[in-house]
Amino acid sequence: MVESLGLYFDAHAATLVHMRKGAGGKRTEQLMSFPYPAGDSGDHAREAVAPRIAEYLVMNRIRLKEVWAVIPNEEVVLKKVKLPEAARENLDELLEFEFENYFPFKREDVLLDYLVLTAPKKDRHEFNVLLAALKRARYDFYWNLIDKAGLAPVGLEPPLSARLPMVRRLHRKRRIRFPSVLLIPGTRVWEFEAWFGKNELDWRRIPKNDQETSDQFFAERGRTLVNGAVTGPVETPCIEDPEGAGPDLPEPFQRVDLAETFKEASLLPYSPEAFHAAGAALRGMEWTDFGLNLLAPEKRKKRKMGPVYLLMVLCLIAVLLGVATLASPYLQIKKTLTVLEAKYESLSPQIKTVDEKRAKLERVQKDMEALTRVHQRNTLEVLLQLTPLIPEHSWLQTFDLKNDTINIRGNSTSASELIPLLENSPHFKDVEFISPVVKRGGLENFNITMKVEN
Repeated sequence: MVESLGLYFDAHAATLVHMRKGAGGKRTEQLMSFPYPAGDSGDHAREAVAPRIAEYLVMNRIRLKEVWAVIPNEEVVLKKVKLPEAARENLDELLEFEFENYFPFKREDVLLDYLVLTAPKKDRHEFNVLLAALKRARYDFYWNLIDKAGLAPVGLEPPLSARLPMVRRLHRKRRIRFPSVLLIPGTRVWEFEAWFGKNELDWRRIPKNDQETSDQFFAERGRTLVNGAVTGPVETPCIEDPEGAGPDLPEPFQRVDLAETFKEASLLPYSPEAFHAAGAALRGMEWTDFGLNLLAPEKRKKRKMGPVYLLMVLCLIAVLLGVATLASPYLQIKKTLTVLEAKYESLSPQIKTVDEKRAKLERVQKDMEALTRVHQRNTLEVLLQLTPLIPEHSWLQTFDLKNDTINIRGNSTSASELIPLLENSPHFKDVEFISPVVKRGGLENFNITMKVEN
C-alpha cells in the first residue's frame, strides 16, 4: 500500500486529500475540508483548524504523518528569468550569486527554490527559470502550523507547483492534450500556464484593470501566450468556481470542462481546492522532481531507495547466473577483454585529459556563440521607434537600453494600455511589467521591460 497526504491552505479553508494505491494499482482518494472561522482568513484562522485536522487523522486512523503542503499564493514571491543556455551547467551557483539582483531580500532571510521551464534543445540559446522565494518568518509559521496539525511536511510549495503533477496526470490519462493553457483568473491578477510539452511550459502573471471585463482581458492578452508557436486548437482548462460561467475564450483556445475531466479521469469531484490538494498528494505518490519545494534543504526527505536497490540486486544476480551458464564458450574472449581493459586503464589519464579539454572547448564555444548574438543597438533609433507608441497620457522618466533589452519607467493615467501597444509593435517583443503598478496622485507608476526585435 502506497499512500500520500496533500494539504492546501487557501483564503477560506484548509483542504486535506488522503490518496492511497493498492498492490493492484487501484487508487482511492478521500477529501476533507476544514473551513476557517467566519469572517477570518488570516493566521489565527489557520491555527484554529490545526487541532481539527489532527483530530480527523486520529478518528479516521490515518497513520501517515508526512504531508505535501500547499501554501497561499500571496506568501510566495515568483519571478521568471531568462538565462543563457550555458548557465544550465552551474545553475545553482549562479542563482545563489545573483539572488539579490532578483529579489529585494537578504539571502539568509528567505527559502529559495527554482523550476526550469524550458527543456534543453540543440538549437536553443536561452532558457526560462521560475524562481520562488518564501520569507523565513512565514516558513516558520507554516512549519509550526503543520506540526500542530499532527503532521510533518516533506514539501512546502506554492499553488503553481501543486498544479504541475495534476496537469501531467490528466495528460497521461488523455484528458488534456498539449499544447494547453491553464488559466487561473483573479480579481486583479491572472496567472497563465502555457504547456507545450511534458517538461516544456511558460508561466505569466498579468495584472487586470478594474475596468476590463474578463472577456476583454483574455481576448486582448490571451493570444500572446502561445506567441504563434501553435496554429491549431489549444485546450484551455480554467481553475475557477465550477458554478461560474467563466470568460469567453477566443480562437484558438477551447475551454476544457474540468468537472467532467476529473470525472472521466476517476478523480475526486472537481473544485479549485481539490485540484491543488490532490495535486500535492500526487506529487507525494510519484515523487516527481518537476516542481518547487520551499522546505529547508536539511528538512527535505530523500526518497527511500531500499526496495529499488533490492530489485536492482536481484536483477544483477539473475544476470550473473545467466552469464555463468553461458560463460564457458567465451573464456578466451574474456581473456582478450582483460588485456584490452588493462590497456584502456593505462590510457585512462590521457583520455580524461582529452575529455576535459573537449568539455572546456565546448563551454568556450557556447560562450562565444552567446557573445556573437549580442547586437549593439542604436539608442536614438530605438527611441524613434518607441516614441510614437507612447500615448499622450503617458510620460517616460527613464529609458535604459542594454544589448537588446529595454527597461522604461514612467507615469500614465492607464499603464495597462502600454502592454498591448508595445506587444503589437513589430519592433518590440516579450513586453511585461517587472514590478507592480503603483497609483500615486492620479497617475500610475509603471516599470516595463521588453526585447528589441532582431
